[in-house]
Formats: sequence, C-alpha cells, structure tokens
Amino acid sequence: FPVTISGIATAFRVSGQAGSVLTNVKFRNIQVDMSVTCPAATIVYDDAGGVMRDCHMNITQNGAFAAGAILFRLNNTAEAPDNLYLFNVVCNVYNGGDAASYVFYSYDNNSSQDGSMYLYNCSGSITTTGGTGYAAICSYDDAYLYAENCVFNGSDYDVASTNSGNIQLRNCTLVNNTTLSTITYVVIS
Repeated sequence: FPVTISGIATAFRVSGQAGSVLTNVKFRNIQVDMSVTCPAATIVYDDAGGVMRDCHMNITQNGAFAAGAILFRLNNTAEAPDNLYLFNVVCNVYNGGDAASYVFYSYDNNSSQDGSMYLYNCSGSITTTGGTGYAAICSYDDAYLYAENCVFNGSDYDVASTNSGNIQLRNCTLVNNTTLSTITYVVIS
C-alpha cells in the first residue's frame, strides 16, 4: 500500500527494549514517499529484525539534517543476535542538507551480539548536495552487510565500511565503483 509522509522524522520504527530483541517483524508490498525538513529515516529496526519484501521508498530531505532509507541497528542493550532480510527493495534518497546520509545501513556499536543485514535483488541510490552519501554502509565490527544481485549508486560511496564493519558482495553492481575500506567480493564460478 502507498504511504505519503511529510514533516515526520520516521515512517516506521520497530524497537526492541532491554530484555527482548524483536524478531520476524515483516514489511511487504509497501511504498513510502517521504518529504521532510527534519532528520529522516523511512524504516528503523532498533534491536529488532525481520523481513522486508517488495518495497519501494523515496525520501527527500531538504533541511540541514541526515536522511536514510533503512537503518538496522543493534544497540548495546541487545541480548541476542538478529538479522534483517531484504528482498526486492528499491530505495531512492535525496538529501539537500550537509549531513551524511545513507540508503541501507547496518550498524552495531558496543553490542556483544552480531547484527546482520542481508540484501537480495535490491537497489539503492542516493544524491546529496553537501553531506557524504552512502548507498550501503556497515559500521563497527559486530555489524555485517551481505548483498547479492544488488545495485548501489552512491553520490560519494556506493559501498562503505566504517569502524571495521563487515561487508560481503556477490554479483553486485557498483554504479560509480566507489568504496571505502575493506569490501569482500565473492566471485561466482
């Protein structure tokens, strides 16, 4: 179903709490068109995991803030590892501000558990006018991002690993061939 949002920071937030990491939270066949002037994230999984399938998101942020499509984040309160699986998800992000922004972000800082984002047949494109634009980013050594048959188009980086994030790509297209740090490429033989 289509959802149009303006003036709100997050379209959907799935949030676990201390003592319970949520699993198997699903989004399917949704379209989100978001236009804001505040910090924006379309879908945020905090200490939660699940599946997204056949979704389309367009985010326009015209303020001086960050913008993002999908954030998967395990915080230091996560008591269990979690995974987020994305199938056929298409996201376009435009940020007219000066803050760093992203399309797909796997983040796990100070957690004793691992968080893994899996992308299959997904596409992410980001355009920024001032801040750094990442089509896919993975941060910290407990965070993992695996992508297969995906297309990444970043205004600054198609794919980036920061603070020892773990990224593995298989049969993916990097439109600008721009990466940051160590990326593992799996060759199909």
